[in-house]
Amino acid sequence: MQKALDKLPEVLDEVSRVREDLGFPPLVTPTSQIVGTQAVMNIISAERYKIVPNEVKDYVRGKYGRSPVPINKEFLKKILGDEKPIDHRPADELSPMLPNATDNVNPKYIEHEEDIISYVLLPEPALQFFQWRALPPEQRPDTPADIEIKKMRAEQEKEIPTTENGTEPNVAVQPSSSINLPMNIPDVAKEVLDKIEGLTVEELVFKKGNSTIAIRPSGIIASPLFDMADTAAEAPRSEAPPVGRDRKGESSEGTPEESGAAAYSATIDAPFVGTLYFAPGPGKDNFIKEGDEVEAGDKVCIVEAMKLFNEITAPKKCRIVKKIATDGDSVEKGQPLIGIEEL
Repeated sequence: MQKALDKLPEVLDEVSRVREDLGFPPLVTPTSQIVGTQAVMNIISAERYKIVPNEVKDYVRGKYGRSPVPINKEFLKKILGDEKPIDHRPADELSPMLPNATDNVNPKYIEHEEDIISYVLLPEPALQFFQWRALPPEQRPDTPADIEIKKMRAEQEKEIPTTENGTEPNVAVQPSSSINLPMNIPDVAKEVLDKIEGLTVEELVFKKGNSTIAIRPSGIIASPLFDMADTAAEAPRSEAPPVGRDRKGESSEGTPEESGAAAYSATIDAPFVGTLYFAPGPGKDNFIKEGDEVEAGDKVCIVEAMKLFNEITAPKKCRIVKKIATDGDSVEKGQPLIGIEEL
């Protein structure tokens, strides 16, 4: 996803060094993810601990418990600055969150008790899903899965042979339990044929070895082999999140801040592929607004990548001129996020 597969050997070596720095946490969830992601960040940014996800900071603070081996004091200083790690049970600082968890969410989005749990565990993705679900079916933007299926279908149809007059050859066979399928097609296809007439299914594609078969309500069409891995790799990235939204969960068409045409002399760019957020969480104030003056090191946004949240800071003292990207967008490495004027 980070378009840096050539760096994998370096990342694998870095994992061991990061684990030592963090006091040898066990490589099981969640600390395996914390160690692995920090190793990726160290290699991608070409500077160790230039970018430190919030979860790594919380681990060093002691919020995941005591490390198996004491963490080096110099390393603590590098990650936390003057902040001191906690010396007590982390959960003692937590208050019950479930009763007020969805206070900042429009009640129309909460349809089931499970929605509350989804929002507590994954607030941003859950909120985007709730907004998508609330739209009439005909107005819902395509999901990433929908986009990939359409891409696969288009590629497959290109490969279906045609007759001299440009029409498809008559290779379709009406569904029947007695149809003879090629032996190298999965047996499950035969079972599906018996039931497909009673299902609302547009198309099912089976691939095995050198054969590919499309099962549609109108019959079966065998097509030449196509590489599903290549097709998935070429599937277009969604240009925008399912729907715009503000921090209270309301749909929005954009704000004046995001639509202005002010000029800027420099930009703050995404350091890696991920999802952009301008606030630390749902219902919380944005880190910045257009016109703000910020100091070097001030937080300006978050890019979520590889399941961890990474705070992006201002490189120097500057004025925020324009939010170029949109809150909730998927962003590419090097993509401009914020237009700034250096002070």
